[in-house]
Amino acid sequence: MKKTKFSKYLKRVTAILLFISLVIAPLPLYAQSNTTDSLEVGKTYHGFKLTRQEKVDEINSTAEIFEHSKTGAKLIYLRNDDDNKVFTINFRTPPENSTGVAHIIEHSVLCGSRNFPTKDPFLAMMKKSLNTYLNAATYADKTAYPVASRNHKDFRNLINVYLDAVFYPNFYENDKIFKQEGWRHELETVDGELNYNGIVYNEMKGNYSNAQRLLGSKIDESLFPDSIYRHDSGGNPENIPDLTYEEFVNFHKKYYHPSNSYIYLYGDMDIMETLKFINDNYLANFDKKEIDSEIPMQEPFDQMKEVYAKYSVPEGTDTSNKTYMALNYAMPKQPNVESYLSAFISFALFDYDSSPVKKAILDAGLGSSSTSSYSSGKQQPTFSIMLNNTNKDKAEAFKKVVFDTLTKLVNEGMDKDRLKEEIASIEYSSRQQKSNATRGMNYNDSIMMGWLYGGDPLAFLKVNDVLEDIKGKIDDNYIENFIKENILENTHSSLVVLEPQPGLASKNNAKLSKKLQDYKNSLTDEEKKQLVKQTAELKKWQETEDTEEALATIPTLSLSDINDDVKEIPTDIEKINDITILNHPIYTNDIGYIEMYFDTTKVPQEQIPYLYLLSSLLKKVDTEKYSYEDLVSEVKSNTGGIGFGVQAYSKYGDSNTYYPKMVVGTNVLSSKLPKAFALTSEIINNSKFDDVDRLKEIISNYKSQIESGFSSNGAGIAINRTFSYFSEVDKYGRLGSGLDYYNFICEVEKQLENAPNTVIDNLNKVYKLAFDKENLIVGVTIDKKNYDKFKKEFNSFSKDLKVVDGPRQTYNIEFDNIKEGIKVPSKVQYVVQGYNYEELGYEYSGKMEVLSKVLNTDYLWPQLRVKGGAYGGYSIMSEDGTLGFYSYRDPRLKGTLESYDGMVKFLETFNASKEDMVDYIIGTIGSMDRPLSPWQKGSNANANYIKQITYEDIKQIRKEILNTTGEDIKTFAKMIKSIMEKDNYSVVGNGEKIEQHKDVFDIIIDALSK
Repeated sequence: MKKTKFSKYLKRVTAILLFISLVIAPLPLYAQSNTTDSLEVGKTYHGFKLTRQEKVDEINSTAEIFEHSKTGAKLIYLRNDDDNKVFTINFRTPPENSTGVAHIIEHSVLCGSRNFPTKDPFLAMMKKSLNTYLNAATYADKTAYPVASRNHKDFRNLINVYLDAVFYPNFYENDKIFKQEGWRHELETVDGELNYNGIVYNEMKGNYSNAQRLLGSKIDESLFPDSIYRHDSGGNPENIPDLTYEEFVNFHKKYYHPSNSYIYLYGDMDIMETLKFINDNYLANFDKKEIDSEIPMQEPFDQMKEVYAKYSVPEGTDTSNKTYMALNYAMPKQPNVESYLSAFISFALFDYDSSPVKKAILDAGLGSSSTSSYSSGKQQPTFSIMLNNTNKDKAEAFKKVVFDTLTKLVNEGMDKDRLKEEIASIEYSSRQQKSNATRGMNYNDSIMMGWLYGGDPLAFLKVNDVLEDIKGKIDDNYIENFIKENILENTHSSLVVLEPQPGLASKNNAKLSKKLQDYKNSLTDEEKKQLVKQTAELKKWQETEDTEEALATIPTLSLSDINDDVKEIPTDIEKINDITILNHPIYTNDIGYIEMYFDTTKVPQEQIPYLYLLSSLLKKVDTEKYSYEDLVSEVKSNTGGIGFGVQAYSKYGDSNTYYPKMVVGTNVLSSKLPKAFALTSEIINNSKFDDVDRLKEIISNYKSQIESGFSSNGAGIAINRTFSYFSEVDKYGRLGSGLDYYNFICEVEKQLENAPNTVIDNLNKVYKLAFDKENLIVGVTIDKKNYDKFKKEFNSFSKDLKVVDGPRQTYNIEFDNIKEGIKVPSKVQYVVQGYNYEELGYEYSGKMEVLSKVLNTDYLWPQLRVKGGAYGGYSIMSEDGTLGFYSYRDPRLKGTLESYDGMVKFLETFNASKEDMVDYIIGTIGSMDRPLSPWQKGSNANANYIKQITYEDIKQIRKEILNTTGEDIKTFAKMIKSIMEKDNYSVVGNGEKIEQHKDVFDIIIDALSK
């Protein structure tokens, strides 16, 4: 879907994964192309002059860099044999304010163009394309339009649609696109209420509901008061209505020109044919143009700046320990690969629980959690150290603890082994294949980190030598000097404090209502009538179907373009010490991906929440052999990570049966298998839960994370609640997620103060039951040559596993089926409705996958997004009987429930031609055939085994998809009607909105009432 990419203030895991995928790619699963000799530097090919050709060993590709002679457009091609071909066109789009003009254009260009005049070619390609990726993204200073496909014909179609969209959008002739995608005044009757609406407007209302998102915005404002980075390119909801249609059009005229473009190509393709197509059909129509899109640097500060701001919490909220603060530093100008890598290595100081700075902050009792982030997606990167759930009066102490700790580390020297672990971790991550499936997408971002700012586009791909250089300087206090220069002595810095203010949202809503009412009062009767007319005209335009001629312009495929077979994931099954082993012999570049699925049905029902809590505590507490600090270091030094999680798997074709598991996963070099199993054994056999202070620290941090997620994870909460009323597997899952689990965590926090032994006893009881050898299933994805190594080490490991004493439990988890309104700190809603179709007498069929595609593209998208202004609307249909619908960042509530009801009539009157059905089928298959990494393949095969989905079942599902007819879709109207008649829904969102519609709820809950 179209979306804005905000990767500014990422947590450690997200940041390191981004680093892995963007910079140090895994050794590839494909071979480098051997056709590079056919091109010569200095020659021109279809209007593109080849200026540079260079092998990039780190990603096993050849980079060919071109410049378009007529326009100056830049183009880079990463040549290799990856069949997942990628195209992206980037434009430098520096914002001049926070009206979100770049973001609104990102949405709007994909709403029809010169050659594809339908209202939504983007949606059409979602429906009828085999794409493996289709999106658009607004960054702080650029806008990107990426597509990917493994099918050559489809790939060409996608390039055609996207280039036509960015260069010849229909919004020049139709301002309704701007009103729909950006913002508009909406007045349905002369006497009615005047409102703002628009897809981007509502999206950003949802974005600004999150305190941490607001903190990120304030950080940029504090560090760049004179730079473009003080503006929010996505748009601040307060500023979006200031944007005029004329300013919107002029922004596109200025920046969307080939002379300001950066084109990226990747994968196995006919590059000559591709260059010819881009030149002949698009770039040849333009001449070179001088475009001022330079990004001025922010002058450094003489001293740290302090900024104080407010965020809203509900009326009556206790504001103690709800302040956020951050120390922030502007880093060396991009492109600077050495600084970039050094910042990631420096995370060792800040981001793990055992890290020196984080530990000092938490030991000082300043807050419940601390994180750090390196934001690299701009000309001047930033580094931030953040403190959550604190109080304003702790600001000076926060600064002092950070500075004193860093000063001591710089003066006395850091733990060099720890720093080398960080480098080893980065090097190990370079081998991993988890990002393989989408890495061609990610290299565009890596290239743009240098290219956009006038640097070498290959700089952030060719990093091995730089990393080796840094490694050689670690013992010479290189990182200490980096910290000293870029943090301790860096005056271009800020302290941002974000305080809670009860009822601020209500006050702002009242202010907005008054602004709109005052504006309405200023209008003449004729102007009001005109606004009503414009509202009706927009609605009529949205409801008017595209003409057959317009629809015929959208490129399409045929069923012959689809592979009608399914590739089976190789799985060899054997027993080791009575344990079932699922061996997936797939090339993994010498890494083993191991997942152990322990049967947890001996855990009593009342202790299931403790099972979830246990999975979050393991590896964060001491063991017999290691302190938790040393344990983290050992895991990091020897593996790619060891993780724990609780997951319930529903049986295929039986919605009443499910299999709850404690899943233990690790990935490790084959040479380190002995150490990985030793560490796993230590964690699952010898963890200790008697350190009450440590438990308090973890629980406090965990609680704050859940609270922070209420406003951003509204859809997840609403789905969890709604589905738990009819799905057995979701009833189980509800005990470890959402509001129920949050309430449980709050109780645990209280018990740790008043009766800590109760918590410790429960944890120990569950711990003894969680790792039962009986019924254990182990999946391993590993190179065939290394499987014997795995068998040897697992055989030794498994001898320490025991069959747990105790009966298998029969769970009877029930929740009262009620219509709920759940109030969270949000400006938008998440509306979910659904039921179990198996209980209503229906069976799963692959045809339901096509039904989902039909409803998503031809009903929910136009009803909820286009007309309703929500960011999105989607269906969920699974083989376990679950069928539901949800809206995302939705300004409406009751209107969305009414839209769900309208699906019945839509299906009853559904009338699709054979050609239409081919499109739906192609889109459905495309969604299912996305490339998978070796780890994903193995993990999917493991899940299918547990759920008892066979290869024959998968082939049958595909056969049913390929044979779906329009009449099949129409017959689902009866099923959907039965679902809607159950009237089973939950809404998470804005408290005032929920109270306004309290008549549709049986109960209203304040999520933060605890």
